[in-house]
Amino acid sequence: MIKSEIVQLKKYYSLFDLIIISLVGLIFFVMGVLVRVRASENYSAHIFHWASLGLGMVIVMTAGLYNIQPFGYGHFNRIIWLFAYSVTPVLFIHFTATFSKKKVKSIKYILWLFYISAIASAFILTYFFLDSTVSESESSLRFYVAFFDSFFRIFLILCIVLAISICIYAYRSANEIEERKRLQWLLLGFFIGPFSFVIFWVIPIYLIGHTLIPESLILIFLTAIPLTFSIAIIKYHLMDINLIVRRSVVYTIILAAIIITYVGISSTITLFVSDINPAFPSVLTALAVVALLQPVKAGIQKFVDRKFFRVEYDYREEQKRFLDDIKNIYYIQSLAELMVKRVDNLIPVEKIGFFELNNRTGRVKIIANKGWELLKGRSIRFESENLKTDMSLPVAVDDKVEFGLKIESADVKVFKRWGMVLVFPVKSPTGIIHGFLVLGAKKSGARFLKDDVDLLNSVVAASALAIDRIKLQEALILEQLEAKRLEELNEMKSFFMHTITHELKTPLTSIKLFTEKLQDKKHFDSDKADFFLNVIDGESDKLRRLIDNILDYARIEKGMKSYVQKPINLSQVVNKAVESMKYQLMISKQTLELLTSSDDIIINADEDAVERAITNLLTNAIKYSSAESKTFLSVRKVNGNALIEVKDQGRGISDEDLKNIFEPFKRVKAVEAKKIEGTGLGLAIVKHIMDAHQGKVEVESEIGKGSKFTLCFSLTDE
Repeated sequence: MIKSEIVQLKKYYSLFDLIIISLVGLIFFVMGVLVRVRASENYSAHIFHWASLGLGMVIVMTAGLYNIQPFGYGHFNRIIWLFAYSVTPVLFIHFTATFSKKKVKSIKYILWLFYISAIASAFILTYFFLDSTVSESESSLRFYVAFFDSFFRIFLILCIVLAISICIYAYRSANEIEERKRLQWLLLGFFIGPFSFVIFWVIPIYLIGHTLIPESLILIFLTAIPLTFSIAIIKYHLMDINLIVRRSVVYTIILAAIIITYVGISSTITLFVSDINPAFPSVLTALAVVALLQPVKAGIQKFVDRKFFRVEYDYREEQKRFLDDIKNIYYIQSLAELMVKRVDNLIPVEKIGFFELNNRTGRVKIIANKGWELLKGRSIRFESENLKTDMSLPVAVDDKVEFGLKIESADVKVFKRWGMVLVFPVKSPTGIIHGFLVLGAKKSGARFLKDDVDLLNSVVAASALAIDRIKLQEALILEQLEAKRLEELNEMKSFFMHTITHELKTPLTSIKLFTEKLQDKKHFDSDKADFFLNVIDGESDKLRRLIDNILDYARIEKGMKSYVQKPINLSQVVNKAVESMKYQLMISKQTLELLTSSDDIIINADEDAVERAITNLLTNAIKYSSAESKTFLSVRKVNGNALIEVKDQGRGISDEDLKNIFEPFKRVKAVEAKKIEGTGLGLAIVKHIMDAHQGKVEVESEIGKGSKFTLCFSLTDE
């Protein structure tokens, strides 16, 4: 039977939906025109311009009512919509393919295939649409719906997947930070916009007949396309895309993991237990998330960083690391090596060097480098009088840095001759130029980017402050050392004057006394006269040895002391030295036990110098030993060497004093030792004599048990 029914149709779009459609469409139109104006010379910008306008038309032009007045307007609107809907996805494939430097093989043929398919699809849909609406053909209407819901939606999915795949391929193949950051903006836009459209709109309609989220929300997601794509084309470094993408990917994976966990727990519980509180799975999911969120997040973060960000650096993180390391450096050489190594790791270049400027001589020299080995050890005159600027900005070859950076244009001929591309003056806030960080071209052949220049600017500024600090510290240390040295010299001068006065006065007093006694012939006989003469002779020898030591040390200090070496019999030299010390042994009431070899011991040496070394050791042994003690002197051959050992039974030397006992004017610090006469030059002269003869002097000592000094000479070949 025929039945009539009155149906009240509802409006498909609410006022809120219409506002969202208008705003989103406006964003697409505005951004499409803006990109065309700001990047008029960029071919991919032109493609994006038409793709953005096309997608804006798809959003704004209705796909529904077609029989509005005047007649034909609704049909024309629908036909334009069908062509825009068909061709726009292919335009995004075209844009992605032209945007990246890494070209996909046979991309031209693929584009032609998709363009032809899109236009053919648009014509087919137009035919079915007109036939079903104008001719009122029910079969054409069914063909239209079937074609649109099957072939066309699959074609749309393929276009989006191919565009994203090309972008991912280009990103994975890119070695330049600049290109990778631009492609990251595209990927972000694709995954927020088209990917969401396919996942939440196209596929659900294809599988279950309705969408998962409202159309207005899908449209809001789609605004990511004009925004992120425009940033990629015009100003890719507007924000830290690394941080945005990392956070987005990480938290998207975490959200998906939470959803999967919830579904898994709910399904498992429902499968085995039917009568349960619905909130129980939520509680278990919350507990699982709390327990696993941090380790899972850390693991996902590492995975994402390793897979997607392998050739880039985090600007803020590297800047912080650089500045922290610079704070802990106390030498300019270490600072230069750190900068060269770290910068080359972050921004691989063909050459890099840190040149230090000597402001006193006006010359620069390289102190750390990679690739400039020929300049190592050389210095170059810095022609400050020819400078055209105050060196406040980096100096660069224009076509080697990103357009729009604040730099001074370099003299291309000079830079090319030296292989330089970018120079950063290391200039302190006071205006002093300490040096230059010089970089060659990037190994990738790309330009230096804004992030590169900003990072190096901040690092160089921090380095200038560090050099100011280091030089100030060095100046303070030198000032302190100089003050300490002057103080020590004054102390040494006072000590030397006091000691030498006393040392000279003692033998002179004895000589004067016994000379006067000899002049008074009334009060002594010939035996006493011989004794007096022996005393005068002994004190004269003592005085001569003292003066010889002073003169020898003066020559040593000036580098004028020389030795005449020739073959000598060491046993004879030792006997001669012992003979000259008999007087001192007598007046100190000490004995000397001498042990020499019956064989001749021949060495190549200066006889007077060797004798002086032996007498200086014997003098010390006598001075630092008590009366009635014995000193042992031996000469022998051991393993091709001639050894002279002087061993006493004196006070001994502490381990602390042994460290600097051979330094001039150094004496043992014991209180009782300070009362003993001496200039502090004897052992220093012994050390110099042995060094000049390629020999060694060794000492063994123990407090309260005495000391043993050993002189080691090489025997001459027989």
